[in-house]
Amino acid sequence: MKLRQFKLTNNDEIVCEVIDVDETDNQNGDIIARKILKVFHAEDFDQNVRYYSFKPWVSFQEDVNELSAINPDHILAEATPSSVLKLHFKNALDIILESQDMKDKRSLNIDEVMMDTTDMSRDEIAEYLQDKFYEDRLLESHMDLDSGDTNIIHLFPPSDKIH
Repeated sequence: MKLRQFKLTNNDEIVCEVIDVDETDNQNGDIIARKILKVFHAEDFDQNVRYYSFKPWVSFQEDVNELSAINPDHILAEATPSSVLKLHFKNALDIILESQDMKDKRSLNIDEVMMDTTDMSRDEIAEYLQDKFYEDRLLESHMDLDSGDTNIIHLFPPSDKIH
């Protein structure tokens, strides 16, 4: 996988897998890429800590494997991602791909998932996602169950005697 990191003219920073460069008419052609994730960062100046996260770059693009064309005129800088960035990119991509595989089972709030799974390992994240999906399916299956035609529950056998 040929990963590249781009700093764009709108100040976005993205990491993606470059598939090809469309060099038509000997011009700088579009960069054909997939698995494009935007790098978000925030700083906590009080704690002197910087946080990073990844999100899909194109809104409502359901499949990160879908090809996109990046106009090279909007690229300020290009770099090969560091090994640490590659590791974080792969972990974020794995989470996104796992949630895509399960999207028919339940729709998740990605912000909720990212906050809940911040300090989890890959295995813990997979277990978390499984629990989320099974929790919804259990609720749905119990909602369909009804004890009978009425709301009366008979605990004791019927008796002919009236007290």
